[in-house]
Amino acid sequence: MPGRRLPTWMSSESENDPKMSEAEMKPMEFCGKIVLVANENEASLICEELLQECRAQAPFTHSDWSPFVVGFDAEWDVNNYSRNPKSAVVDLVQVCCSEQTVYLFHLARMNSFPVELKRLIENPQIVKTGVNVRGDIYRLQRQFNLSNKGSDVIDLGELANKVLKCNQTWSLDRLCVHVLNRQLPKTESIRCSQWSEFNLSSDQIKYAALDAYVSWKLYCDLANYSKT
Repeated sequence: MPGRRLPTWMSSESENDPKMSEAEMKPMEFCGKIVLVANENEASLICEELLQECRAQAPFTHSDWSPFVVGFDAEWDVNNYSRNPKSAVVDLVQVCCSEQTVYLFHLARMNSFPVELKRLIENPQIVKTGVNVRGDIYRLQRQFNLSNKGSDVIDLGELANKVLKCNQTWSLDRLCVHVLNRQLPKTESIRCSQWSEFNLSSDQIKYAALDAYVSWKLYCDLANYSKT
């Protein structure tokens, strides 16, 4: 695809045609709709629609068609010292499965874990992808007693090493630079902010949505690389 470059160790270009420097890259943006969900019933309705979409695609999931994939991420209060460090509390779950919409499920404002979100996470036909996504799933398992055997989870770092034939330790922002040719803003003050707050700031909402979108986008691009 135009505008994409392989990492430097995979590039066959000569030194006279260097890779664009990171400073020259545009920041990654999500131009779709961000849906912030703070109610269990609304969350279940949205997840049921996603499950129906998955079921409609189900006949093709084990053929040459791509699986039903969602960019998946989670946020929690990193510096909330009022919590037990081993409590594994998750405050926000982000899900993206298209260019159009990212869903933010604000668990901190819900009285219980949405039933259909539980089914979505446990559904083996829905692939959850992200960097260190197994850790996010594990935290949710501990907190909400979810069942997930891990066969439907794809870590983007592992996928990148397989597709790009390398052995790197990847972060989401590094993958964004090397695969999408875009910078991914990672403001520490936002990453470590209070995700349990009743009202999330616009910066928190944009940050959370972008992480889920980039996870989904990276999977799509890496999957396309593997077919070329």
